Amino acid sequence: MEIVFGQSYRIHVHNFSIAEAALVWKEAGQVELSYNTVGPADLIWNQHNYYKTSFDSLTFGLKNFKKNIKQSNFNQKIEIKYQDGTLNYDEKFLPREKNIKTIFTLMSLLRNEAAHSLDGINYLLDHEGKLFDARFLWSDTTRLTSENILCDWYRLDLKQAVQSDSFYEDTDTFMEYVAKTDLVRQIWVERFGNRRIIKALIIVHGLPFEAVIINE
Repeated sequence: MEIVFGQSYRIHVHNFSIAEAALVWKEAGQVELSYNTVGPADLIWNQHNYYKTSFDSLTFGLKNFKKNIKQSNFNQKIEIKYQDGTLNYDEKFLPREKNIKTIFTLMSLLRNEAAHSLDGINYLLDHEGKLFDARFLWSDTTRLTSENILCDWYRLDLKQAVQSDSFYEDTDTFMEYVAKTDLVRQIWVERFGNRRIIKALIIVHGLPFEAVIINE
């Protein structure tokens, strides 16, 4: 049975809009993210990127990851598959434990688990061939003033598990920065109802990149 659930976001830096994004679950075990720059940012550093992840809807383990990147003068089309304990990309193979997580499956996990079930739990995460230890730390339950929505507020910590190279040398800006271990990633998730991701914040080179839900 098809399940359609999605939400749109505006991304801004110091109140300047730079992009719009959509996070969509079209069916159980599948999440898609599209990201498109807008305004002056689209003229300076245009990005029109699409990511699709298929995963086990019970364990949130990776099955398949695809992305299509159109970013200024950098284009990339990637597919990574998980099968029988192995992550496969372009005739390269890496052993991975069953139910290995990714950034995108962790986003899905947030929508399905209560804060007390997530807080401090360690997950092994693969990020385009690099292994990380990941964990959500529950900071508070708070009401976002701007949205008037009661949220669980998390920090997502990443630490590289072993020193290893990714499958490919170059990647897009989002995938490059979202996994940097020296950054603080904060996420606010609706406590009740559909448990939407209401806001996310990451600070890169001193600049606060904030994605905020568009209430329709």
